[in-house]
Amino acid sequence: SVIEVKDEDRGKIVGKGYSEVMHTLGVYGVTYTLTIDVQDNRVRIKFENIGDYNYRALTNVGLLTKSKEEFNAMAKNLEAYIKNSSQDDKW
Repeated sequence: SVIEVKDEDRGKIVGKGYSEVMHTLGVYGVTYTLTIDVQDNRVRIKFENIGDYNYRALTNVGLLTKSKEEFNAMAKNLEAYIKNSSQDDKW
């Protein structure tokens, strides 16, 4: 994973990510662009440009669905982290 944009003034982080997703008979590499926007104590998370390990668009519907499930799990983990961290001023 690589951070491409980190703009504290605008509350924006953009990075490229890679995840391995289990689907049917194996594990597949999936690439994506992750954008996190923070504004007025709110957070928006976007996963875009979802592709295979060669950055080609995913065409397999099952793999794309599985990838979106993984992305939703990542977003929920981030949400839980933020909620727990907001109780501790050290983050």
